[in-house]
Amino acid sequence: MKKKHFALIALFFIVSGTLVNAQESSLVKKVRSLLDKYEVALSSKSSSNVADCFHNDAFILPEGKHVVKNREGIMDNFKALETIDFVEKFVIEETILAGEFVIIQTKNMGSWKDPQTSQSGNFEVKAQMILKPNQNGELKIYRYIYNSNGGN
Repeated sequence: MKKKHFALIALFFIVSGTLVNAQESSLVKKVRSLLDKYEVALSSKSSSNVADCFHNDAFILPEGKHVVKNREGIMDNFKALETIDFVEKFVIEETILAGEFVIIQTKNMGSWKDPQTSQSGNFEVKAQMILKPNQNGELKIYRYIYNSNGGN
């Protein structure tokens, strides 16, 4: 009888662990998919594509700069990308599920070049994003906080 209970308990923990790992794996895939879409949008030279990665009521909070609010503000903020070559890659360092929100810590590395002036630079920043599903269940950037310690 004890062996039967032990077996049932062991099975419960195996199934529970498998379900949790599957949920975490699915979450990481959704986060990576959003970041991949954001990377493509940033290099697309379209501020509208960039804004599509954010909630309509999103905030961007860059260190030492003004807060950027809502879709129109995000499009205005990223207008400069329409005239330069820009690449940014996001490395996920941590992912936390908090209710309907997903909090991620990233290290971002990238480069830019202005084809008209030949000026260019590289940068590396640390960032945190709060992601939230929109009304269609699609994960979008809700809050984006990053430092500005990079670029040359």
